[in-house]
Amino acid sequence: MGKLSRISMFTLWGVIAVSVVLFVSLLANISKGDNSPILSSWINTNLSWAYILLGVTAALTILFSIYQMATDFRAAKQGLLGVGFIILLFFIAYLMASDEIPQFLGADKFVADGTLTSSSAKWIETGLYGTYLLFGIAVVSLIYSSVSRLFK
Repeated sequence: MGKLSRISMFTLWGVIAVSVVLFVSLLANISKGDNSPILSSWINTNLSWAYILLGVTAALTILFSIYQMATDFRAAKQGLLGVGFIILLFFIAYLMASDEIPQFLGADKFVADGTLTSSSAKWIETGLYGTYLLFGIAVVSLIYSSVSRLFK
């Protein structure tokens, strides 16, 4: 076993140990009642630990992705091409989206408190159109791959 593999294994065991201790401590304090300040403290501690793990995982994923792109140019080119395609797709969805605020039951309340603006409505519609386009591309590619196998 290599040095990096050994370090990763011990780090993983440490993370698991801390997680188990925090979880067991939380379960032990549940019996104190829902409004207990001790229980609230343990819930906040567990949530903070989850945020730390999420942040470290996201940072490591980005760093290893950048490292992989720097070491393998062909994979980097294909990955950047895919990212470029997604950006183009959402740019098209943005151009298709309207900034008109939709009329539905209760919309006046959201407009009055400022959470629903024409800009936010445009971004919501952009996300919807982007999702529809990705779904359509996935369905067409599945149909194409099935039909192309029949003719080969």
